[in-house]
Amino acid sequence: MNDDSHAPSGQDNMTGDGNSSEWTLTSEKLLPEGFHIPRELIRQPSGRPVVEPDSVLGDSRRTYQAYKEGKYIMPNDEAEQERLDKQHYAFTLLMDGKLSWAPLTEPPAHAVDIATGTGVWALEFAKQYPESMLIGTDLSRIQPDPAIPNCFFVKEDVEDDWVFSHSFEYIHARFVNTCFDNPKMVISHAFKNLNPGGWIEYQDTAPQFLFMDGSLDGTALGKWSDLCRQGMAAMGKDALVSAKYKFWFKEAVVNVTEKKIPWPCNGWPADPRFQQVGKHQLQNILDGIRGVAWEMLKAAGMTPSEIESFIEQVKEEAQDKNTRFFMPVYVVYGQKPLVT
Repeated sequence: MNDDSHAPSGQDNMTGDGNSSEWTLTSEKLLPEGFHIPRELIRQPSGRPVVEPDSVLGDSRRTYQAYKEGKYIMPNDEAEQERLDKQHYAFTLLMDGKLSWAPLTEPPAHAVDIATGTGVWALEFAKQYPESMLIGTDLSRIQPDPAIPNCFFVKEDVEDDWVFSHSFEYIHARFVNTCFDNPKMVISHAFKNLNPGGWIEYQDTAPQFLFMDGSLDGTALGKWSDLCRQGMAAMGKDALVSAKYKFWFKEAVVNVTEKKIPWPCNGWPADPRFQQVGKHQLQNILDGIRGVAWEMLKAAGMTPSEIESFIEQVKEEAQDKNTRFFMPVYVVYGQKPLVT
């Protein structure tokens, strides 16, 4: 197994104390009865998002998928869809413009993107590999009409048995650390549906902020990380599951590689590319942290009013460029052995 760390170049030596040492890189309005309109919803609609008719309204005033209500803890509304598309751009920049780091020597005949979200990654992959047939699966049917013949989307729970008519040469998952009740079972399903010689790749992070210059103890950013872990634990989920992927991969595939990347969360890096990555990620945090963290913070015992106040503190700290913080990213891939 290979273990690599990728860091911003130049004077940003991404080393620090504690947990970070291994990482080297409009006005508010109220509804009539006092309900808060999330700031991220006060925006001009883009016209692109897809509305899922059976979505349900949560106490965050955001909508959520109802196919398996409560299973996925993040919103599926217009604001979240736009955020996911912008996040895709920011993450692709972090990935040096690449959609995949697995060493695909030829276009996969069949590929699947599990928990595809808005389908933006799947659509770009299908365009990059027109010879491939790409399926995107998700609990929410919020993907646009693909308008290309080699990509389609299905509403499906990948924790259930997979019932595709064929196996795959490439299986991809990204940002799924909060998605599954049994993430190891999903990986097991993937292994079973991977053709010999095919590749599986996970690109993931964690609801966790790490600091380059010591500890986040006593900060709102550090408290956010702790509360998100507590909230996910209360829901039976492991917030730090991404660090386990390489071990689970090794149980069934070969040529396993794990790359650990620090994802800067504001414009602190000196390296121009990573500075841009950080600026985009800061906007992602400002746009999305309320919706992303609401259910976790609620499960950790916070009231709605406490969540609203706390999120503003987190946003204020995040915008301070003297706060050199990042999120951990794990890119893990492996190959199913050839039949001998």
